[in-house]
Amino acid sequence: MFLLIKNGEVFTPQSIGVKDVLICAGKIVQISDNIDQPQGVATDIIDATDMIVTPGIVDTHIHLLGAGGGGGPDTRSSVVHFSTIARAGVTTAIGTLGLDTMGFGPRELYIRARALEREGLSTYMLTGSYALPSVTITGAVSTDIVFIDKVIGLKLAMREVLCRSPDKEQLKSILSEVMRAGRWSAKAGVVVAHQGDVPGSMSWVCDALDELMIPKRHFIATHINRSIEILSDAIECAKRGMILDLTGNIPKPEAISAAKALKMMLDTGVPLDNITFSSDSGAFHSYGDGDDTILPVDVCIKEIREMVKSEEIPLQDAISTLTINPARLYCLDDVKGSIEVGKDGDVLLFDRSITLDSVIAKGKILVKDGRPIVRGRLEESYLTMLQ
Repeated sequence: MFLLIKNGEVFTPQSIGVKDVLICAGKIVQISDNIDQPQGVATDIIDATDMIVTPGIVDTHIHLLGAGGGGGPDTRSSVVHFSTIARAGVTTAIGTLGLDTMGFGPRELYIRARALEREGLSTYMLTGSYALPSVTITGAVSTDIVFIDKVIGLKLAMREVLCRSPDKEQLKSILSEVMRAGRWSAKAGVVVAHQGDVPGSMSWVCDALDELMIPKRHFIATHINRSIEILSDAIECAKRGMILDLTGNIPKPEAISAAKALKMMLDTGVPLDNITFSSDSGAFHSYGDGDDTILPVDVCIKEIREMVKSEEIPLQDAISTLTINPARLYCLDDVKGSIEVGKDGDVLLFDRSITLDSVIAKGKILVKDGRPIVRGRLEESYLTMLQ
């Protein structure tokens, strides 16, 4: 089966003008000014005239099982459904655990990632969670990364009141283990560090990386736009090479939007290549006053629109934080993150107002005219049960 996208303005994420894109067997096989319909074979054709064509989103922080639980069992959210992820433009999802590792753990996360993969998304995961020692599948972080196909790194929490943060020597040991396991398994071997509200600088993390001569790409600080103090400190660390991940769903009055934070970072000299952006979707926030929030996935597209229209960030730069940058940092860029011949046919179509129209994952249309046309196997039954 072939899929031919005609006459769209293609961002690879770099703009290459109006092109046709041909996908076969889930892979991009041709990009050209004009591609004729293949003869003698079934071909779906999408007219993308006056539309923007981009790579699919690589969302590096989705709570696929749900998250929360800090306010008790009734404050833990449930699974994020297949169509919810797809209609947000996410074609590659990296699952992670949150605070609660008593109700579920990395085994359950692995199973959920497997299910979503069978249904049509590309999925990976981080082992570990907030607390130390890290929860794992095999009994050790390194063997999770080496022997579990979907595990590409470790999550932990820092500056967080709800758990103990590693000190410098502990972090150095963790970084060495994760990097070593990544090399053995040809995976990213990254430590993704949730940043909480406890005051303090991350400069000592840069020192630890320098002392071990570990490349900065092995440590990614996320939620760094939760306050101006944390963002300012993160910017100083980024100037030393630290990788920073913006979050689009921080329901706190002191948080800075991902769009404004990206503008601030670029204006102060942080390299675009060192910045990613993720949704943190599926997390549950409760403040004890009835103001409960389950974080949505579609914030990524909303923030892209804000980056371009309000902050005047070039579209290709905004898109890069959600496509090629995370694909490269998580060592997925051989198949993900850009529109190139040989890569997976993960493609989004937007109208000129940057409203999502269609989502294609590995050459299969999941969303058309903004509506999901493919749902998870048990999704309809689950939604019916809730009615």
